[in-house]
Amino acid sequence: SLFNMCRQVIEGMRDRNFGRIVSIASINGQKGQIGQTNYSAAKAGMIGFTKALALENARKGVTVNCIAPGGVSTPILYGGLGANKAIVDEALIKAQPLPRAGQPEDIAAAALFLASEAARFITGHTLVVDGGASLRRALLGGLRTAQGAGAGDCVPARSVRNCSARSGLVVARS
Repeated sequence: SLFNMCRQVIEGMRDRNFGRIVSIASINGQKGQIGQTNYSAAKAGMIGFTKALALENARKGVTVNCIAPGGVSTPILYGGLGANKAIVDEALIKAQPLPRAGQPEDIAAAALFLASEAARFITGHTLVVDGGASLRRALLGGLRTAQGAGAGDCVPARSVRNCSARSGLVVARS
């Protein structure tokens, strides 16, 4: 768990007056997700933990931040949905302003930035990395999925009507 991992390293960071902690939560920790109450609550807890730990350790030169990814093209997303990668990537692209599917490397780049000297004045922050999907969500009026697995983050109902039968996604406006 995040708590147990941080407990193992925080004192050494405080003793050195330097440290970087970057955790990976989820956009669901900020907005919630239908059918994923426990997951959303756990990720919201990580975000709160990040803020509290940042406050407790800032004076000792330790920055604590977290990343909240949206839909990212990984086997856990398209495999968990029982869908073809190309179909899921197409849905991800349609669900966000940036015209490409998020990749694990996008999350890694955010983590490297937050761990770098360039981020020395950033602490207690949750960096959303979702291609702008959370911005678009407000315009679409919300999403709901029967499959879960984060699909509601990345698949607007009007974008999937023609491919839902092929992909196994069941999406409806809320």
